Amino acid sequence: MSYNTSRRRFLKTTALTGAALGLAGLGAPWLDRVWAARPLTVLILGGTGQTGPHLVADLIGRGHTVTLCNRGNRSAEMFPDLECIVADRALESPDGLDALKAEIDGGRTWDVCIDIWPHIPKIVETTGMLLKNNVGHFMYVSSLSAYADNSLPNMDETAAVGEAPDADETEFTMALFGPFKAECENRVRRIYPDNHTIYRPGLIVGPRDFSFRGVYWPVRVR
Repeated sequence: MSYNTSRRRFLKTTALTGAALGLAGLGAPWLDRVWAARPLTVLILGGTGQTGPHLVADLIGRGHTVTLCNRGNRSAEMFPDLECIVADRALESPDGLDALKAEIDGGRTWDVCIDIWPHIPKIVETTGMLLKNNVGHFMYVSSLSAYADNSLPNMDETAAVGEAPDADETEFTMALFGPFKAECENRVRRIYPDNHTIYRPGLIVGPRDFSFRGVYWPVRVR
């Protein structure tokens, strides 16, 4: 094989590799699942992107009851047996969170809510406030990008993070991803001061990573 692999061939190879990983990923046969001591009711905000499907599959495999809340574009295909509350968290959506609000008004509760994808603070805040009295614990997936300076060694959760106090009036750009994530964290803490967990994962690669970051180096090495 020539070391000067063309861009077209590289993209084709990574696409095929990613597809193969995706087919194998949801089964996750390498996970040694432990059945939950107390099955929980879990509300997943999102759940059909890169990380969500693996989380959903693992929760189900441990005996938890999962409800999805998303726009419903892929849920029926990916998880036909799961309940999906169809809602659109986009701030400009006319119907928005009406379906979720109807469930809450009817007395619906969940043990845990996991918010996976958003980086717009107002979106996190709006849904968080709506669910405030109806979930026992709120989990938010943030990012290591939230840190103000990633060049510092041995940082932990006490390290300084970026700031975006005017996020609601500021147009989002990728340069603001980290500070916006940090502001999302701030709003979760304010709404759920005693019952929240915030995760700051690093670069997430593997099955369903449609950016091809996860297979770049294996393809180059080959």
